[in-house]
Amino acid sequence: LVPLSVASMSSPHKHKKFFDVVVVGGGLVGACVAAGLKQHRLTASLNVALIDAAQLQGPSSSSKPSFSLPPEPPLRVSTVTPASRALLTAVGAWDILLNLQNDNTSSVAPFHAMKVWDANNASINYTSQDAFQAGAIPTPDEPMAHVVENDALQQAMLQVATNRGVHALWPRKLTSLTLPKHDVPRSNEPAQLTLLDESTGKSETISTSLVVAADGQRSRTRQLAKLRYEGGPYRDQVGAVFTLALDEPIDTAYQKFLPTGPLALLPVRAALPSGAPRANVVWSTTAAHAAELCSLDGDALAAATNGALEGGPAPRAIEAVGVARSFPLSMSMAPRMTAPRLVLAGDAARAVHPLAGQGANLGFADARAAVETIASCARSGLDLGDGASWQRYGDLRLAEGMAWSASLELIRRAYASEALSGARFVGVSVMDQVSPVKSLLVRVASGVSGAYGGALDDDEWGTAPMSRK
Repeated sequence: LVPLSVASMSSPHKHKKFFDVVVVGGGLVGACVAAGLKQHRLTASLNVALIDAAQLQGPSSSSKPSFSLPPEPPLRVSTVTPASRALLTAVGAWDILLNLQNDNTSSVAPFHAMKVWDANNASINYTSQDAFQAGAIPTPDEPMAHVVENDALQQAMLQVATNRGVHALWPRKLTSLTLPKHDVPRSNEPAQLTLLDESTGKSETISTSLVVAADGQRSRTRQLAKLRYEGGPYRDQVGAVFTLALDEPIDTAYQKFLPTGPLALLPVRAALPSGAPRANVVWSTTAAHAAELCSLDGDALAAATNGALEGGPAPRAIEAVGVARSFPLSMSMAPRMTAPRLVLAGDAARAVHPLAGQGANLGFADARAAVETIASCARSGLDLGDGASWQRYGDLRLAEGMAWSASLELIRRAYASEALSGARFVGVSVMDQVSPVKSLLVRVASGVSGAYGGALDDDEWGTAPMSRK
């Protein structure tokens, strides 16, 4: 496949190093785009570059994991929905994760149920049976979702991308970006990026048909493209994250809504040499309380968590492993996700509250949409930066992001208000007991109801059978 965009580049730019697609940001979403482009039948032959300011892993000649798990699970994890898992399976990263073991523990922790409740005992419970009945998973024995360690997931996708020929340009800092004044086909000029290797002080300029900006909330690429990013940090709301050792294994995700914000307890490692299973805690709370949590030792942090979850269905914590860390919570969005020859993806496009664990899944849906839009351009003989094609991408991804942001904010405010406790109790009871409502919620949360939630095309993606772990 030779994209028309290569032939249509104007001659003054042909001397610069040219890539069909340049992905900026080697995190979860950027690595997924790069790996996906090399997996999809219509885009596998494209010349793709992946840029990151950090020194990321290099190519590996093996299909086995080229990295190892740390002794304890890291603090950064993501809840991976069935729709995201299908994509990760298609790009080849999921099997690498399943083969990654440390003392018979995995970086992938499945759960088959989710229990959500508040201080007034208004509760709603979801199970794999609910997900099966909603059409989100193929059998009731499947996990309804997985908790995956971010570092391992990123490394797996980088391994896939570099093994399949993605050009790894790191560490490189993006210092300038030049975009055409008009969309394709009104302009056939390429995008140009100047990169600085800070270790040598040398710069180089590359050109491309398309820039995929996946470099996070503080996206340098978005700033250089002069695309707005509206919103910002929540007022007096931060997250505290830490790891607990539990008194029993769990295959359930728990979330309690407290007056200060939600507390989520998620399975991570089923067992470690110590014998105690691990759980990841994300506690959204006030800045002062988060600072207090970060100052506690292991026993006190476990006691604080047990106290907050007292009377609920969650297991008891034995101790905290390591210390708590805090991070800012924000709700932000780029009201426009495209510019000539540039698109936003992942946190560069929007940031949402972590209470439903959807941030990474929205980003993976962006990755799938970006790959399939590029494939559609290639199939139709269009320039890979075709303005109309990317306008459709931007409209669809913006609409889904806005819907999730609004829904999460509504949930957060409803649970934060004591005045709404009575109405909340009735509403949650209806959601828990009325099957059509519950099925709709499960489908949305599983990622299978969005514009890019349907089954992947096996002929185009070469999708392997979904792993049953």
